[in-house]
Amino acid sequence: MIAHFIGILIVFVLAAVAVRGAYRRHSQTGKKPSKGYILITCDQEQHIEWYMRALSLYAMFHKDSIQVRVLDAGSEDHTLGILERMSSRLPLLLDVERHALLPENMHDRYGVATAEIIDLRHAQAAGKIPFV
Repeated sequence: MIAHFIGILIVFVLAAVAVRGAYRRHSQTGKKPSKGYILITCDQEQHIEWYMRALSLYAMFHKDSIQVRVLDAGSEDHTLGILERMSSRLPLLLDVERHALLPENMHDRYGVATAEIIDLRHAQAAGKIPFV
């Protein structure tokens, strides 16, 4: 009799934990991004996958929702193909704009008031990306 009671109690606790986990996962999917990045790229096929994986690792580690907008300044390599392939696999809100014009007021135009602008056409700028 006691063994049955303990078994029922264990099943109840496991079900409560599963429901709580599902609720947390569901409530985070509709969250507005807490941080944003605007990445300016041009011919970055050698590094872009690592940059995107670093940002997604940062998002998962901090349990944050991150918006990444990639402005491509005319890549002639596979940068855009890599981004398209990765866009469905990453836990990021990823937007890619081909042949983007780079306005002075990027924050206003792209609606990311707290976004950090990182110009990856300059090698030292990649240091601003977390975990890189």
